[in-house]
Amino acid sequence: MDLLYESELDVTAPYAIETVQAIGQNVGLKRKEQYRALRCLLANLYIHRGRSIGVPRSRNTMLPARYNPLRVGAASLVTALDGLATNGFVDQKIGSASVDPALRSLTTVTATKRLLTVFQDNDWAIDACSRRRPEIIRLKDADHKLTDYVDSPFTVAAREYLQDYCSLLDRTALCLDSPSQYKDFDQPRLRRTFLNNSFWQGGRIYGPWCQESSTERAYIRIEQKPTVEIDYPASHVNVLYLLETGARLPEGEDPYEIVLNGLSVDRATVKKSVSIALNSYSSRGFANSVAKNVGSGLRPSTILSAFLDKHPAIAHHYLRGPEHGNLIQFYESEILMNVIRYFTTRSIPILTIYDSVCISEEHHDALRRVMFGAECDEQFLSVYRGIGSTDFQREVECPLSPRSAEPLVQSVNS
Repeated sequence: MDLLYESELDVTAPYAIETVQAIGQNVGLKRKEQYRALRCLLANLYIHRGRSIGVPRSRNTMLPARYNPLRVGAASLVTALDGLATNGFVDQKIGSASVDPALRSLTTVTATKRLLTVFQDNDWAIDACSRRRPEIIRLKDADHKLTDYVDSPFTVAAREYLQDYCSLLDRTALCLDSPSQYKDFDQPRLRRTFLNNSFWQGGRIYGPWCQESSTERAYIRIEQKPTVEIDYPASHVNVLYLLETGARLPEGEDPYEIVLNGLSVDRATVKKSVSIALNSYSSRGFANSVAKNVGSGLRPSTILSAFLDKHPAIAHHYLRGPEHGNLIQFYESEILMNVIRYFTTRSIPILTIYDSVCISEEHHDALRRVMFGAECDEQFLSVYRGIGSTDFQREVECPLSPRSAEPLVQSVNS
């Protein structure tokens, strides 16, 4: 399969809805929900015509209601899909050959020549379909599946902030124009994803440009203007120092510079090893993961010990498991949200890529001032070190304290 079914696609133009009604009657649909399912299927097949689409057939693979804007159930989707297949509008292959178990449960669907002819005969154009605004604040469970949640003051505020940012990007011409490819990023689909059933875990923002290599991202254009990308060096290490000492490391200091027996250790090896340690429960699990993913000739424990000896102020944050690593990722994401809010309120579009920011060259100096200025760090610390905090997040249970090595659960009203 080429693509996954998009539950937010819909047929909305009146002339195209007439086509949906005619096809629905032809395949024997009766219920309103079945017609909604047909609209979504036809929108997917038209937008992605000529490509195969993975469509869920079972209740277990359907998205929760929050991520399913047309409120299409599994039974209605299967009825509409089988009706299309029986009447020659689509070819479908139940089950997938993918190595991913989640994808093996999907049905591969492709529009037939008959359906493509219907689109053509009824003069379908790009305005036939639209994309309903998907849920942009997403929560995944421990199995990495999207799960529903009850809105809190934090999720409401987080959605409003992100919607403001999305609205700015929707009005901005965005593209990647490199020697090897051209891509439009018009009206990009953004999402902020939290992990492990907790809004204190993860929180990264994902856009389509995140899938591009750093080499390709150098060719991103904002309103046809060249861009620059600035990252937070040693992002998670500096966030930990910020939490523990109130300040980042001095500019130019490399936390990953380690010397053993008079020889410098490869920086990339140290960085990967330390990142693994942040998300590991035990020394043994850490060592096994480093041996598998890094492959250094040095003992993993030797590398980690040297790093922790160099950074005693933050040493207690390591080997505490992926939940703690995801908490630090959340703090990183909140710092980036502060940067996003600053530029969004000034109608200056930026693009975030995990721990870096892309902006038009003309705003390079402004971005550096905001990212590395004291104001942004003070705003972060006022919330997460409890100094005069009025942040919405304080009303949500926090699974770990940012300043303590011991687990702490805060009350809802803390």
